[in-house]
Amino acid sequence: MASPWSKVEEERQESVAAAFLHAWNAYKVHCWGKDELRPVSKTCSNDFGGLGVQIIDALDSLWLLGLQE
Repeated sequence: MASPWSKVEEERQESVAAAFLHAWNAYKVHCWGKDELRPVSKTCSNDFGGLGVQIIDALDSLWLLGLQE
C-alpha cells in the first residue's frame, strides 16, 4: 500500500525536475559553453575563466534527476 505522502513527494520531485530543466534549457540556448547564465538579462559571464563551469556544476543534478541523455 502506498504511503499518503508518496503522491506529494512525487509532485515535489516533478516540480524540482521541471525547474531544473527550465534553467538548464535556458543556459543551453543562451550561454552554452560559457560559465554562467544571468537569467534576467539572458546574458553570459565567464567569471571562472570561460571553462563552462555551469556544465560541470550541473552534472550531478542531471544524474540525480535521471537526465543522463
